[in-house]
Amino acid sequence: MVVSTNVPDCIERVAQFVHEKQLIIPQSLVVIGLSGGPDSVFLLHALIALQPTYQHQLIAAHLNHEWRASAIDDERLCQKLCDSLDIPLISARASQLAYQPHKTGSKEDIGRQLRRFFFQDVMRTHNAQHIALAHHADDQLETFFIRLIRGAHIAGLASIRPVQQAYIRPLLFLHKHEILDYLHKHNIHYAIDPTNSCSDFLRNRIRADLIPTLTAIDQRAPHNIKKAIAHLQETDSFLNRLACTAFEKLCLEGGTTIDINTLFELDPTLQKLVIMRWLFHNKITHSPSSSTIEEIMRFFRHTQSAEHRIGSFYITKKKHHATIRL
Repeated sequence: MVVSTNVPDCIERVAQFVHEKQLIIPQSLVVIGLSGGPDSVFLLHALIALQPTYQHQLIAAHLNHEWRASAIDDERLCQKLCDSLDIPLISARASQLAYQPHKTGSKEDIGRQLRRFFFQDVMRTHNAQHIALAHHADDQLETFFIRLIRGAHIAGLASIRPVQQAYIRPLLFLHKHEILDYLHKHNIHYAIDPTNSCSDFLRNRIRADLIPTLTAIDQRAPHNIKKAIAHLQETDSFLNRLACTAFEKLCLEGGTTIDINTLFELDPTLQKLVIMRWLFHNKITHSPSSSTIEEIMRFFRHTQSAEHRIGSFYITKKKHHATIRL
């Protein structure tokens, strides 16, 4: 593989991004999702380099999904890397987790649910403040198209944020080739996941076919699509502020119950955003899709039954109120 001769100082740029977005609380404990791949390996090195500034501690967390026999090699690489850097590593196998994923999504979605459960469990166990993930600018673009193809609402199209609750993404401005250039220049080893080139996954087809085709049509396409994502994020933030205010007015019993009559007085778009806020408030573990929101609205409006199960949670109706429980 050809390596660029002028490798930018990516670590310094990560430091600037972390400072601008205020991603790390000084003297906090950060759990880093470590797959062993190039992105997470670079992120680990970057977060270690930032320790003199933020005085934060690091714990690496590695989940073996057990989907391929070679995954054990990734686990060993992570352990060897963490041992060499004196970073604690917590490893787990997917079959060991006390969690059943919402299995209506793709294999990629199921993997994301498992990782989220595992990372959050590590964060709670060790009383950490952040979970650092290695999503980068190319991931942002691919995620936008995945959600566009699936008919996502505006929150989905707004794609990945630098900060989402406990999750931080210090590499979101970097491109993949910049990460690889840095690792190769500094002779840092990483694992290569063979499934990243498998055409069975929608993300891989978008990366290999769609984005290069759009770029061939117009070189400005990737840059301008990222600008459009930024506009969507601004709009989504504004709508979220409206939804938060509306949710506070109609929620009861600490947010587990909402007033359905008051909900239906809102604009239809705001109704859906309030439902999403309700699900997030009650820590629904999988990301609610448009179809999930619409299913809840149909249950509120038309279904005569008093209880409805959606994936891992239940919603109960009583008179003009609805209560959610896991």
